[in-house]
Amino acid sequence: KELKQQIEHYLEVFSEEAGQYPFDLDMNRNYYRTAINLLGRYGQGAVPGEKDRKLLTELLVMVDYKDAKLALQILESIV
Repeated sequence: KELKQQIEHYLEVFSEEAGQYPFDLDMNRNYYRTAINLLGRYGQGAVPGEKDRKLLTELLVMVDYKDAKLALQILESIV
C-alpha cells in the first residue's frame, strides 16, 4: 500500500511537470533513446546549446513520467 502511494505521488508530480512541455505521453515512444541520440551529437566534453538542454530536460521528465506510469501498471497487475 505504501509503495503504491509513493508511485502515485511520483506519477502526479511527473504528470504536472510533463504538462509544462509540448509532449503528450506516448507509452510506445522511447524518450530515453531520443535523449541519448541527442547527446550523441556532441563530442566528449562538449556542452549542448540552450535549445538542446531544454529539449533534454523535457525528454528526461517524460522518461520519469513514463517510468512512474509503468511502475503503477506493473504494481496493479501484481496486486
